[in-house]
Amino acid sequence: MSTRWNRNPAEATSNSAGRQGASDGATAAGTGAPPEQTLRRAMTSNPKLQVLSACGYYDLVCSYDANVYLANHLDAGIARNVIARGHGGGHAVYTDPDAQMELKRDAVKFMQNAVAAKQRPSRLPQK
Repeated sequence: MSTRWNRNPAEATSNSAGRQGASDGATAAGTGAPPEQTLRRAMTSNPKLQVLSACGYYDLVCSYDANVYLANHLDAGIARNVIARGHGGGHAVYTDPDAQMELKRDAVKFMQNAVAAKQRPSRLPQK
């Protein structure tokens, strides 16, 4: 997302203007917006944007469960372009050989699907 995240819960609460907030209080730096709103704005601006969220089940920095929850609660038009995957291990899943291969397969499949979607001709409405 090319932005810094503010993980200060006190600041997130004051910036959210009454919003019920993410459980960790994360906001996009300088915007007061929670990450899901920033993602929604980016994906609305570019409907072809595709997102692969991959992290370890035991990651103490990036919550696998929160990523899956957010992916499952996005608007249908956005959700179809978001994939949340989890792998064995913690924050550095790539240090485990099995998780590394799973992550590699996910990344390759993600890129193949993105390229295939771009190469499909767009359907124009019939008149």
